[in-house]
Amino acid sequence: MKAMKRARPRVPLKKRILGNYHWIIAAVTLLMLFIYGGAANNFSSLHIDPVSADLKISGTTFSLIYSIKSIMAMIASFFSGAILKKFGFRYTASFFLLISTVGYICLSVMKTPLVLVLVCFAMGAASSFCGTTGATNIISDWFHRHRGTVLGFVSAATGLGGSVMCIAQSAAMKRFTWRGSFMLCGICCGVITLLAFLILRNKPRDMGLEAYGEGEEITGKRRRISERAFPGMPMEKLSRSPSFYLMLLCTFLSCLGIYLAFNTIFPFLNKDCNYGEDKAASLQSAMMLLFTGTKLLVGFFSDRIGAAKVNTTCVIFGAASLLLLALSKTYGYGLAWVAVVLYTVSIPLVTITVPLLAFSLFGYKAQTQYTGKFIAAIYAASFLASPLSNLIRDLFGSYQYAYFLAAAILAADLFLYLLLYKMAKRDNQRYSSAE
Repeated sequence: MKAMKRARPRVPLKKRILGNYHWIIAAVTLLMLFIYGGAANNFSSLHIDPVSADLKISGTTFSLIYSIKSIMAMIASFFSGAILKKFGFRYTASFFLLISTVGYICLSVMKTPLVLVLVCFAMGAASSFCGTTGATNIISDWFHRHRGTVLGFVSAATGLGGSVMCIAQSAAMKRFTWRGSFMLCGICCGVITLLAFLILRNKPRDMGLEAYGEGEEITGKRRRISERAFPGMPMEKLSRSPSFYLMLLCTFLSCLGIYLAFNTIFPFLNKDCNYGEDKAASLQSAMMLLFTGTKLLVGFFSDRIGAAKVNTTCVIFGAASLLLLALSKTYGYGLAWVAVVLYTVSIPLVTITVPLLAFSLFGYKAQTQYTGKFIAAIYAASFLASPLSNLIRDLFGSYQYAYFLAAAILAADLFLYLLLYKMAKRDNQRYSSAE
């Protein structure tokens, strides 16, 4: 008689959930960026014309008011480290999601541009904590293994959320005008506020857990360096390190180069190159679709080959693609396709490569403080890029020359990044020796 197989002990459901709580954290964070980030992506593009008409303001005035969001996001990001360290991600994100919920509801019933100004102030501050800065903070606390891959999936949710929310908001606008679109965003933000408050926890130790993969070292072809082995410097030491300020400069320059083209590709192809709206729109759509995929790939390969190598690759692709994009005005639509496909590989420079590279260079000890400062550099580049690219077009008659400038900026920044990698390694070695 065959021996009966010993039945495996049944693990209680609560214990199974607790053991996989890392993935629950990732799922809720992804949903937060899907809803909040998706709605934020459509804020200006869907509402600028109908809101301006109803409030009797010009599109330029609407854009100027909307720019308040970028300014406030930059300021909030700079100070986000101290706020997150004091209050934790759970309470901070829940608070600002609630602020955004109230903000969208106020927008849905506003009668004066003053409401738009006040809401842009509040939601600009919320953008930092409910966007990349906040997501990077909580994912890095909960994941030591697969950090880049998980962060890639989570950050990609903003693009997918923008597409889905665009469809839903457009339907709401057709039935209830633009006010219905804002109300829909308010309801969705209200739901995710409740989920964030009830489910999110700041750190694994709050639930008696460890970060996923904490302390692991895998040798061989899939070797990874243990995150526990690289705490890095505390912020008071890091703030006196030359590599920290070089990282700020490199981040600003690389993001400036990318943003000089990001919002101008459609008008460049449509008007400057005379390819027409259909061809320009097809390239714009392809770019956004491919961008979602490149975020995932950048996160995945950062885990496999290192964030520095991935970041360097993105900078090289950015410089080459912008040069080709500028030349496509002379050499045709086919070259524009090649340029845009290559350009999508570089766009993660303004999203997930920054926190992943910073973590690999400076460790986890001061991560909460330094991440917001690097994200602030991204917002600063975004704020400057739009008026600069349009000024160049006004002076020279085409965005082509802005792309030449952007390619030159990224080429120079490549050498600064290579210098940064050496300086950061040297600074960490000096600090370790002193300790």
